[in-house]
Amino acid sequence: MTAMQNNTQTQSIATEIQNVDAAADFAQQHNEPFYLEAEFWVGMAFVLVVVFLAKPVAKALKAFLVKHRDDVVSQITQAEKLRDDAQILLAQYEKKFLNAKNEADAILDKSNREIAAIKENTLNKLEADLAARRKEVENTITAEMEKTQHEINELVSLRTVSLVKEKLLQELDGETHAKLIDSSIEKILKKLK
Repeated sequence: MTAMQNNTQTQSIATEIQNVDAAADFAQQHNEPFYLEAEFWVGMAFVLVVVFLAKPVAKALKAFLVKHRDDVVSQITQAEKLRDDAQILLAQYEKKFLNAKNEADAILDKSNREIAAIKENTLNKLEADLAARRKEVENTITAEMEKTQHEINELVSLRTVSLVKEKLLQELDGETHAKLIDSSIEKILKKLK
């Protein structure tokens, strides 16, 4: 077992030697002054670039932000102006709508009054025409009745004369007939004097 122990010890010693060498290399690397290290100069270059570029980049960024802010303010101002203009137009259109509604109501009222007046005038004219026609018809009927009455009277007279004449001719003899004619002539002559 000693050989195994020797082997294990040898390996342990070899590992420790490697660790010591690694520590020595590490210590040697870190014992250099900081300004000789590459990381220092990369960091320094980064800081210098940031410092030199910070001012122009900040100005550019500030100018961009100011321009963007001005654009947003301008858009907001235009939007407010458009809103105000829209409210003014809305008020004008509402006023026009109310005026148009009032005008329409006035026109409708005027039309209704005119229709009522025309209706009344037409009814009055129709009533007057109807009364005139009624009077005309009544006059025509009266005239026709008078004409018919006159014709009836004339026909009755003619028929009566005819019947009387027939009766007289049948009943009167020649001598009575002559006396009747003479008496009629005398009556006519007396009336003429």
